[in-house]
Amino acid sequence: DFSMAHDEKYIIPMIKRAQNSNPEMEFLATPWSPPAWLKSNGKMRNSKSPGLNQDSKSQKAYALYLSEYLSAMAAENITISRLTVQNEPHVKGQFAATYPCCGFTAEQERDFLRDYLGPKMRADHPDVEIYIHDDQK
Repeated sequence: DFSMAHDEKYIIPMIKRAQNSNPEMEFLATPWSPPAWLKSNGKMRNSKSPGLNQDSKSQKAYALYLSEYLSAMAAENITISRLTVQNEPHVKGQFAATYPCCGFTAEQERDFLRDYLGPKMRADHPDVEIYIHDDQK
């Protein structure tokens, strides 16, 4: 189930304060983890490889989830102009991450973007730019 509860208390008010001080500010969203029910380990924290379930139903659901996030932010008058596929996709079992993450190989990220996220964003949010390999390298 999609929910903005995590963002409503602190994140959205902070963004609105930033917008008030600089109305021209643009925002980039970068997901750290899909919901646990879409991950191969069933948890937000840590990640196997692949992190995101590789079945069509899960990948389609995650693309919809990200689209709904952008729509919910737009309903708050917060325009996300850029989106990354995944924050630090290299984190795929290298170590026990104690924070939300999701491992993607380059091929998995490409396929998710090509087959699910890209088409969903073109249909729902055609002005949003999508960035790949959001990593430390």
